[in-house]
Amino acid sequence: MKVKVTSDHIGSGTQRDDTCCPIALAMIEMGFSDVEVGTSTVKFVCPDTGKVYEVPHSAKSAHFVAKFDGDDDYASEPAEPFEFDLELALNMHVGPEVKPNE
Repeated sequence: MKVKVTSDHIGSGTQRDDTCCPIALAMIEMGFSDVEVGTSTVKFVCPDTGKVYEVPHSAKSAHFVAKFDGDDDYASEPAEPFEFDLELALNMHVGPEVKPNE
């Protein structure tokens, strides 16, 4: 599944905020919930399965997080719009199914 981070997500995102960074905003827009973007993983509830997943960053998304958060090695590089593939595998499921309140 492809996640597309736009300039609007970048402009609205907050540095070093795992629930309001551009990647989280893009995923929330796609219907994911409880999104937390760490430095090495992304945790979320998948809208298709209702299950909690925690997946490692792709090389692209890890590089973006470092640039957006202004890590020393990337301080001179601006964060730009990009796309990455979010791979969901059964072994990445880490929590119970989350059901909406009825």
